[in-house]
Amino acid sequence: MNSIYCLINPINNDIVYIGKSKNISKRYKDHCRKAKGKYRCKLDKWKNELISSGNLPVLEIIEQFDEYVDINFWEKYYISLYRSWGFNLLNMTEGGDGLQNPSIETRNKIGDKSRGRKFSKETLKALSEIRYNTGKKIKNIVSF
Repeated sequence: MNSIYCLINPINNDIVYIGKSKNISKRYKDHCRKAKGKYRCKLDKWKNELISSGNLPVLEIIEQFDEYVDINFWEKYYISLYRSWGFNLLNMTEGGDGLQNPSIETRNKIGDKSRGRKFSKETLKALSEIRYNTGKKIKNIVSF
């Protein structure tokens, strides 16, 4: 099931972000982790400050759709709608970004680019910690 959701600041109940997800519980866990290194976007900075203050974002599902619905359209629609209502969203774009059900050819191209990549010792350690904490196996890692 595809979901359109919003993130809410628990301190002032402001809606700060509109997003989409096929797996809403996994997506929420992602939002509850601090971003490491440089901030990629305003949302990362906001999440880090919120989590550092001992709070977590609140996720609220706006609408759910079947798999065949164009979720990118609805993400754009809701971002536009909430901005028109005056919400100062942290979304960097108007939505609809990302790959939705990429073709096998596209998946293979992405996979081919990743195979054989060399990682620093720090990255290998971080990947090891992720694997240990989640139980997932990470394949095709080449060390120095």
